Amino acid sequence: MIPRLFPNNAKPVTKETGTGYTWYSGGFQTLGYGSVPDAIEGYVDEERNGGFTLTMTVPAETAYINKLNIGTLIVADASPQQKNQAFEIAKVTKTLNGRVQVYAEHITYRLLYSILRPFPSAGVQGLNYVFGRLRTNKSTDYYIEGNDFYFDWTGGFQPYYSYLTEFCSVKQFLQGREGSVVDTFGGCLKYDNFTVYLCANRGTDNGVKILYGKNLTDASAEYNNQTESTASTILPYYKKDDRYITGTLIELQNGTTSLYAYKRAICKDFSSELSNLPQDATDATITEKLNTKARAWANAHLRGVPDVNLKTSFIPLHQTVEYADLANIESVEIDDTVHVHIPTLDIDVDAKVIKTRYNFLQDRYDSVEVGNFRTSINQAIRSVKGAY
Repeated sequence: MIPRLFPNNAKPVTKETGTGYTWYSGGFQTLGYGSVPDAIEGYVDEERNGGFTLTMTVPAETAYINKLNIGTLIVADASPQQKNQAFEIAKVTKTLNGRVQVYAEHITYRLLYSILRPFPSAGVQGLNYVFGRLRTNKSTDYYIEGNDFYFDWTGGFQPYYSYLTEFCSVKQFLQGREGSVVDTFGGCLKYDNFTVYLCANRGTDNGVKILYGKNLTDASAEYNNQTESTASTILPYYKKDDRYITGTLIELQNGTTSLYAYKRAICKDFSSELSNLPQDATDATITEKLNTKARAWANAHLRGVPDVNLKTSFIPLHQTVEYADLANIESVEIDDTVHVHIPTLDIDVDAKVIKTRYNFLQDRYDSVEVGNFRTSINQAIRSVKGAY
């Protein structure tokens, strides 16, 4: 698509109203300032529960060069399904070779500058309680400054204790900090201009295949054991007054403890999760609840094997006739499941799409990165041992 420029205060055409809040939905349908047909390069990079940015290179003599300023909105497609997304220019670089490089952030980065006040726990609550705090965007009870965003979720989530003990930005509350919505409830965030969704299952499995010798043009596998999730043992603890109560040392029951020559253990404080315990709770009761919480947390967050990410590049299959049956690779989205077969890297797995680079000028992906492999633990151990 040809990107378009809009003033900083532009909004989608549809304005919605709820109980105590308003927001804007849909895409940007007008031309705004105008289009940039002479753009040289244009990419949108999105990472699962991470960054969502745009980069664009234009000639210095482009017609709307005087509009490429900090704060101007660039509207472009972020993927085959995410159309007309707004990105706010954050940096402009002019080079000696007569080009201008623009870096822009998705409109939801404005949530970094919308402040959420602390709020108390109301016991075990679901996302309705949490997002109810975010939806009061015209109230001074929780915001220092309101906004025009809407927050919702799709799919089933287990209720948890939810509260905020210190001031933070809405963006930090959603992701990127301990105790954030993503950290507490799991799931995958999806941004659609002024709408933010937490999805239990954002992606789907449409049978997409990335095959060596067919549509794959380049691939590299990265093995990383520097993250917390590679631990296989956890020691839970609870702070009561001036002393600590520890639970049982819990190991994952998936055969990963023998992968390393030493026990990879971490400790985790569950004091906040058990904050509603009665004052007269015995140590035995606390230990029992600690172990229950720790087992559930370990099963959800620990894998015991290194993270394995695979970066792939492929040809635009929708332009070919002979590979028409594989053309659905062009429609993958963040969090989708794809099937990867690369014999030279000893990889034959199902994996989640965790990062994409979309070329919005050519309406296709330049690269897709997959990780969080869903495979048997024995196969994972074999692959990891072969990587060292």
